[in-house]
Amino acid sequence: MKRLDNETDRRLSLLVGLVVVCGIAALAVSAPTVVAGLVGDGSRPPLPMLVVVVGLVAVGTLINVRVRVRSTSHGISWVDAAQLVGLAMMPYQWVVVAAAAGMTVANVVRRRGVVKSAFAVAKESACATAGGLTDRTGVGQGQST
Repeated sequence: MKRLDNETDRRLSLLVGLVVVCGIAALAVSAPTVVAGLVGDGSRPPLPMLVVVVGLVAVGTLINVRVRVRSTSHGISWVDAAQLVGLAMMPYQWVVVAAAAGMTVANVVRRRGVVKSAFAVAKESACATAGGLTDRTGVGQGQST
């Protein structure tokens, strides 16, 4: 039984590591635009807008709606809706950073472990990047890419 647990832990660590690397890549893609906006060379959304998106991501993570379907209970979080609101209001690079910040706040409030927190922050950063790039390329809007 011990051998099976070690093999499962090893495989899980590899998958978590892959997601964390994708999240770091997503943040790295967003970093030049965000740094330029902070230094003053680029555009920056208003601070209240950033705070709202960070707050929406944090609250959307912390509030989990339980829906019971027969004998199965499903948890639904609202973090994706918060990211869509952010994508509608500001450039996706800022949404990636706001999603990472909001998820970090939620994980600190929940007192989650380092591995779970790193996975959650990376996953939301990658999802925000995918949403922003999809919106930017016009996929699904009748435009050719």
